[in-house]
Amino acid sequence: MGSLAEWIAATAAVLAAIVVAYQSWQTKRSADSANSASVAANAALEMARSSLALARAEEGNTRTIIEETIKARIDNHAQWLNVDAPVSASWPPYEPSIAGGEANRIGLDRTYRLPRDRDSRIIVRQLFTVLNEHPRGIMLGMNAWDVIGEEVTTSLGPGRYWIAANSRMDGSFDIERTLSEWVAIAEARANGGAGDQYTYTVTAYDNRDAGAIDSYDIIVGGSPVVPIENEVGGWRLHPAQFRDFARKDPVLGAVALPGTRRYYLSKRNDKPLD
Repeated sequence: MGSLAEWIAATAAVLAAIVVAYQSWQTKRSADSANSASVAANAALEMARSSLALARAEEGNTRTIIEETIKARIDNHAQWLNVDAPVSASWPPYEPSIAGGEANRIGLDRTYRLPRDRDSRIIVRQLFTVLNEHPRGIMLGMNAWDVIGEEVTTSLGPGRYWIAANSRMDGSFDIERTLSEWVAIAEARANGGAGDQYTYTVTAYDNRDAGAIDSYDIIVGGSPVVPIENEVGGWRLHPAQFRDFARKDPVLGAVALPGTRRYYLSKRNDKPLD
């Protein structure tokens, strides 16, 4: 009996071991299958992402090609102007008229005292030219008082002027600041800085809704006043437009920058192309 019991116990143990081994194999098999499914799912997701990125890149390339085509069509119609300015502002500067009307030239012997004259206003006038060398006229946007000569005045509205084909327009703009503001610029430049600079913009419009708006900036920097030696708070106008006899270092220098163009799918609806 003992031998039979032992044999039965041994057989049961073997069967139990087989069942445990089978269950372990099934568990591993399920885990491997789940892992394989996860790997396959990740691979599919990565492929979908790559396809989406490729589709977006192709869409971007197509959009770029379309935009460049539209820009080329606009460029074929719109024309660049030549906007220029003398390297120096007109000299001597101006001051507002007490009686109103046109500003008056300031005498070069005028002296100022700070803080007494800090609110005295000094006006610098900068000339510029707009040259249209193309066979089509174009509309300009400028302040109404900046155009020299009544022959260019039109009924296009405030600040709107028409420059005819193959013609030139002369203008000027004023930079008006208080003495204390001009002094701050002079001191900044004496310390190696630029100080506040003034930017005047001439805007050119073509006559199409799907077209371009061009901007031409003229930047003026510098100050018309210099300190009076050995006199605290004393300032005066610089005696000349330039600091050197070679006329290469203007007291107030102007630079006309190349034009920049903004493209529109529709100006009426304010829809720029870029």
